[in-house]
Amino acid sequence: DAKRHPAGPYNQAAAELMRLADELRQAGKLDEALAACDKLLAQYGLADAAPRAAHARATILYDAGGAKSLNQPEKAAQALGGVLDKYGADLLAEYALLDLGKVYEQGLKDAAKAEATYRSFDARYPQSSLAAKALVAVARLLAEQKKYEEAILTYRKTINKYPASDEVMTANVGIADAYRLAGDQAKADHAHPPTCCPDHRRHGAGCVQPAASA
Repeated sequence: DAKRHPAGPYNQAAAELMRLADELRQAGKLDEALAACDKLLAQYGLADAAPRAAHARATILYDAGGAKSLNQPEKAAQALGGVLDKYGADLLAEYALLDLGKVYEQGLKDAAKAEATYRSFDARYPQSSLAAKALVAVARLLAEQKKYEEAILTYRKTINKYPASDEVMTANVGIADAYRLAGDQAKADHAHPPTCCPDHRRHGAGCVQPAASA
């Protein structure tokens, strides 16, 4: 049964287990790291470290970022769903939702589920700094399906809704690529002009500064 009290020693014990899991993972002992996460969640499910353990457990099963994992994407998808169900209000849940889309896309090769997952991010966490990344991922998947017009509209939605995001430049490049793939080189050139001022990424699509001189 999960232990509950007292709070100080309870959280400390959970934190020590989390440190152990991290050390085991860094040492490449993935099965042992997974077991440490499982133990933490079973005994200290209400601890401050529990959301991180749940997320770490999922990425040990499959890491879309390329880190060494057990290469079990289906189990990772289930684990990430559990993070969202149990710790949906935690900051790590935002990363879990984005990771879930990546697992569907890269690990399970299910573009439809990946797109639906990325689309759900904007509705679930509209104020998240990761929301623009999710929209860009949707647009990229649409372009891969040769739905260029819808991809362009989604990239533009990213720019308009999250103008301060670092993803604005990615969206602008994506628009140009979508036009190029659709066979409209003139619009592609217009959509991706030469780099402007050094603060272009911060200014975003609304930047009107002149291009930097060579």
